[in-house]
Amino acid sequence: MLQHRLRRSGQEAQSGFTLIEVVAALSVFTLGALAVVAALTMTGKLSSTNRGRVQAASIAAQRIKLIRDQVKNSVTDPIGRTVTTTKVGATTYTVTQDVSWTSLGQSGDDCATGALAGSVAYQRIAVSVSWPGSTAPVTNDTVVKIGRA
Repeated sequence: MLQHRLRRSGQEAQSGFTLIEVVAALSVFTLGALAVVAALTMTGKLSSTNRGRVQAASIAAQRIKLIRDQVKNSVTDPIGRTVTTTKVGATTYTVTQDVSWTSLGQSGDDCATGALAGSVAYQRIAVSVSWPGSTAPVTNDTVVKIGRA
């Protein structure tokens, strides 16, 4: 009988959730969901950036090999700066190549006397590849030894 009186007077503990508990739970769930969405978005952007960098590195390596072969075989003398574009899929890559005479141990880029005075000359090849949305270009460079008479 005592329990019956407590139930009627409303002093017994209620079962279920209050509105405040439901709102708090939804808020925590929403914050967690937003964190997951932000992480997935960042992962997608990073993946896209990495794909672009890998493709740019491949383009730079191919261009370095092509220029090395041209210089070694004396097909052409590609001294100077050349800017071209290459399209791979939907992305257009801008390729900047700089080829200059140099001597080993020289701090500058150009050295006309190294190409003319000695029996051995060197050409420095630098290739830089950039694309829309890239933060920094991919660069690759090398030095090619050329025998001169």
